[in-house]
Amino acid sequence: MMVEMQKLHYFKEFIEKEENPIGKNLYVMVLAVEAYYEFVAEVLIPGTSRSMTQFKLLEELRALKVINEQEFVIMNETRKLKNELTHRLDYQVDLKYVYDFYNNCTVKDKIVPENKEDHNELEAALLDALLKSYKIVDLKLYSKVRKELEKVHGVGE
Repeated sequence: MMVEMQKLHYFKEFIEKEENPIGKNLYVMVLAVEAYYEFVAEVLIPGTSRSMTQFKLLEELRALKVINEQEFVIMNETRKLKNELTHRLDYQVDLKYVYDFYNNCTVKDKIVPENKEDHNELEAALLDALLKSYKIVDLKLYSKVRKELEKVHGVGE
């Protein structure tokens, strides 16, 4: 199996099947999902430069009509969430952010935390929104990425 296809499968397997308590951590998952989106963008955009920012990659995917507006919003909200979690030392998930993420990404079947002050429940709800939004994007892009990799390497798996 070609290296790129292995990476694609590693990302999907980790995001979708990881059961280790560390893997189901919001912080770990947002890093994995955002890295997956970046990988997908680099495969689908011809002549991608490693110097392009994640936002520029997303804008390019949208301009090429590879993704629609909802998918752009999901990928961009994930990018912003990753930045909040990793770059702001004082950042804590709150109920408003959870609802904003669900609503901005148009994710259905929201999890409403019983205790709106419990950070574990808030992070679990945000993790749920992240994984549901990932599935929306992955449903469309996974087959496109596979086809592109197979075309580039001239082989099917």
